[in-house]
Amino acid sequence: MIDAEFLGEANLTRKLLEARARAEEAMQRRLEALAAEMVAEMQALAPEASGGLRESIRYEADQTEDGPGVMIRAGGTPETERPSASGHVFDNAVLQEYGTAHMPAQPFFNPTVDAFRSRIAEEAGAEAASAVVEIIESE
Repeated sequence: MIDAEFLGEANLTRKLLEARARAEEAMQRRLEALAAEMVAEMQALAPEASGGLRESIRYEADQTEDGPGVMIRAGGTPETERPSASGHVFDNAVLQEYGTAHMPAQPFFNPTVDAFRSRIAEEAGAEAASAVVEIIESE
């Protein structure tokens, strides 16, 4: 009978777990930096007359069991709510982004997301990969 043993298994397991944690931390930091840039861009694109809308644009860390993340939000505040004549309440963020029958769209959210989409995947992935390499090459 042949018996085999993988020497250093515990060390490898420790390094891989540490690499995952570091990669997630690095990715989260990069995602938050990109989100801050996106918020600034969205605020610059939001209509000037909508001060409440500009102030409502923000990001929050949104780490889940699936890993690092951020959530960028616009509207959803009392300053951006607009009641209609029929009593429905609409959010000015949605009205500005998509327009209405009486108002042209002034998109600020989706164009920014589209402009940053490739940077998000590229830069967050590069940060994570760099952190993994650093851990694997240590010791």
